[in-house]
Amino acid sequence: MECFQAKADKDEVLRKIEHCIFAFCLSLFIGPRPALYLPRVKEYALEMTTRNCHMFPIILCLLSESYSLLRNSQHSTKRNLFYKHRHLFRSAGDLDRAIKAICKILVTPRYKFNILSSPKGLVLGDLVFQLGNAEIVDCNSVSTIPTRSDEFQVVTSSATFILIVEKDSIFEKLAMERTNSVLRSAILITAKGYPDFPTRLFLRKLYEDLKLPMFALMDADPCGIEIFLTYKYGPMNISYESGVNVLLPWMKWIGVYPSEISSLNLSDTQKLMLGVRERKLIYSLLNRFEACGDHFLISQLHELNKIGCKVKIEAICSINSSYLIHEYLKIKVENIQMRN
Repeated sequence: MECFQAKADKDEVLRKIEHCIFAFCLSLFIGPRPALYLPRVKEYALEMTTRNCHMFPIILCLLSESYSLLRNSQHSTKRNLFYKHRHLFRSAGDLDRAIKAICKILVTPRYKFNILSSPKGLVLGDLVFQLGNAEIVDCNSVSTIPTRSDEFQVVTSSATFILIVEKDSIFEKLAMERTNSVLRSAILITAKGYPDFPTRLFLRKLYEDLKLPMFALMDADPCGIEIFLTYKYGPMNISYESGVNVLLPWMKWIGVYPSEISSLNLSDTQKLMLGVRERKLIYSLLNRFEACGDHFLISQLHELNKIGCKVKIEAICSINSSYLIHEYLKIKVENIQMRN
């Protein structure tokens, strides 16, 4: 059934590309100006102007590359395409803008064009999965999240929850000390900062297969909170390119909370003052999420703005070497599991 669905998806994208190219050729003849759009849908049309004319060769090239990749059941990364057609691009930004335009014109997420981001996410825990090419990945040692992270099947897992960690330095610490702790039954994941599309897609597929609770450990600062919200609700400007179907609304933030800063035994040197840009980010997040009904999130943003300082996860490690795992996380996870 999944193979049939994948073929149907591929055929649909191929038809969309064909119709878009036909419509573009038609616009060259009948005007009023060249345009890229999807006939009968025309949700988004890109008309050629003096300001965007340099983008048309790039978009047409990417449509051609995608058509070839789909027909031959192959994949390519953005990086490979950038260097293959380096003469077309003024910068990597041109490639990103072209991909976003294609996704909007054809109303299709990027991964369905077989154009993928180079993955940066890591996973560790009691999880074994099989890739589409039959390769088996054992995550009991640190593994890279696959590029085509929707095409895998869980073989086995006895994990009881998933913990998403903001940064790789903390991921590495938890990985080294997880054996005799509450984390021995966890699947640990990090995207090394702001989550990339393959990591978010992997998490979505993992939840659909295992239905495990997901927790997020982030810095008590505006960027940490924004990263958590990107996992949960998507990026600020969500689009077909960034992934409309990989949201994780069930994810729970378990720390570090701004309201905890005063009760943690931290030195003043661990409490860093908020900058002007961070204050602006707090106001931006409040404007976006004030009406979402998450009163705890809103209260934490207001608290962060009130106290005017931030704390990194590393600061909790400074209390003592085992405090983060054997006390802080242990209490957090056990309390949530008891309530559930």
